Amino acid sequence: MVRGAARLKRGAEFQRVYRHGRIHGHPLLVLHVLARDAPTGPARVGLAVGRRLGSAVIRNRVRRRLREALREVLRQEGTGLADGIDLVLVARSQAREAGFDGLKAAVRALVRRAGVVAGREGSRGRREEESP
Repeated sequence: MVRGAARLKRGAEFQRVYRHGRIHGHPLLVLHVLARDAPTGPARVGLAVGRRLGSAVIRNRVRRRLREALREVLRQEGTGLADGIDLVLVARSQAREAGFDGLKAAVRALVRRAGVVAGREGSRGRREEESP
């Protein structure tokens, strides 16, 4: 995703974010955010592009566009992701027809709404009952 940012790779890591994280929706994407128990280390990002989107060619195209959209949004924001969080971007079926600018706008809206950019205030992925 972003240089220096770790990736979510294992199914158990994705499941933990799905089960315990906060959800932010958009017509093209869904962003799941979870603040890790030990808020050290870089943010970890995972992309989920399901088979319902289409063939492997289409899924890989959506995945590449999402990766680059996240890079550009963070570059424009001037900072990286906040440390100690896990993010999963899930592509909805409308993402298949969306252009790059549409995906970038969706990523920007979700990242801002979730408050996961370093130096910005936001929910940071904790559920209401878990926050201090």
